[in-house]
Amino acid sequence: MAQLTWSSERTVKGAGAPRTTTSAPRMRKIERRHQLLDVAAALLADEDVKTVTMERIAERAGVSKALPYAHFDNAEHLLVNLYQRTSVALGESVWTALESAEPGDDLAHVWTQAHFRCGATQGVVFEALIRPGSAVPAKANRDGGGELFVGRLLHRYFGVDRAHADVISGVVLGAFLGASHVWLRAEPPRPTIERAVAELIRALVDTAPRCDVHDHDSRSNAQ
Repeated sequence: MAQLTWSSERTVKGAGAPRTTTSAPRMRKIERRHQLLDVAAALLADEDVKTVTMERIAERAGVSKALPYAHFDNAEHLLVNLYQRTSVALGESVWTALESAEPGDDLAHVWTQAHFRCGATQGVVFEALIRPGSAVPAKANRDGGGELFVGRLLHRYFGVDRAHADVISGVVLGAFLGASHVWLRAEPPRPTIERAVAELIRALVDTAPRCDVHDHDSRSNAQ
């Protein structure tokens, strides 16, 4: 993958002849954060998670060694933020797919297909972030946001009672994470993984108490 370059040249006036130095262009804070996350993702794609250090990120981004620390506490904190950004993309993909589903569609399968289709676009970056033994997923979900999102999907689209949806959301989230580990080892094929997770979702939904029809706006139940 081509190295990301964000540098520009400037002339520094001082004693004697002017000299040219290289510095990163000024960016808004949110733009700079995303730039540093992009650089980390590129490092993960090109090399290995162990190479993602604050110094290496600064070098590849063309910024001072101190600048990454203005946005992230350390390399692990940066990777947690990268994982959270990836999770948001996955969530948006799933939400859009379920919103676009036709009446009668197998929503559990729609869900799993959207999840793994988006995960495939992340490639080795996603694999590095969720590798076995990585503390990144747990630290990225300390506030339970993942379970809350999954619970909302179960309630909205599958009609599961809200309280019960919150209970089984952790099981569903864990299934996706575990299935992703297996899938990224290229065994078995993705469609097999998608069907397996969809079957689990359907089984959990089938045995879950349903909310009153006026208490949710799901478009159809799981097949």
